[in-house]
Amino acid sequence: MENQPHFNNLKNGYESALTLAWKELDAKACQALARKSGCPVNQVDGQVTIELPWLSQRLVVNRTAKKIRDLDSDDEVIIYQQLITLHYLNTADGVSLSGKWVSYRDLPGGHAYFSNFCKRANEPLRKFIDREPEAFFTWLRELPGRATDFGDFSCHLRVLPRVPVLIIYWRGDEEMDSALNVLFDETALHYLSLEDLVVLAQMVIHQLIRMYSMKKELDNTL
Repeated sequence: MENQPHFNNLKNGYESALTLAWKELDAKACQALARKSGCPVNQVDGQVTIELPWLSQRLVVNRTAKKIRDLDSDDEVIIYQQLITLHYLNTADGVSLSGKWVSYRDLPGGHAYFSNFCKRANEPLRKFIDREPEAFFTWLRELPGRATDFGDFSCHLRVLPRVPVLIIYWRGDEEMDSALNVLFDETALHYLSLEDLVVLAQMVIHQLIRMYSMKKELDNTL
């Protein structure tokens, strides 16, 4: 396979990053970790576990076994989700959310990567929502999400304990295309890096699209 070396390099890179992230997490005191991340840390029978929500999922991080699983399905989560989860736990410094929403572009250093953020997060979701925005946002508020008064439709979602996102959508018309923006609390960089926020947003958008598509398929069979 012509591209196999490239894929092997990517896999090795992710595995190396995971190893480093687990090593960093091992060095953290449990009480400080719980306080800064907003996640309960449990120590039972020699096992250290951390529980945290990820959108509609409940994850359990087993620091001792070096595993991250979905608490409901008991499946191990994909490597990207493992990395973002570990980076969240390792980066969290406990700063309180400000309640002020900002665009990725307005985060320190975010302007240089905003076009990439839009290509990987904003645009795929905007094009998907264009089909039926009202039905999509009605469903989104059941995740649970909280309706807000921005744009034509908007919803506040808690992705990780201290990394909420706000999705705002504006309808298009004959003269202007629709628009969408994903906003973060201005404290987001206290919990994830700029690069991690891009990956997080891309993962969340793909999860939302997949979950809504599955719901529609199920509705059509009833």
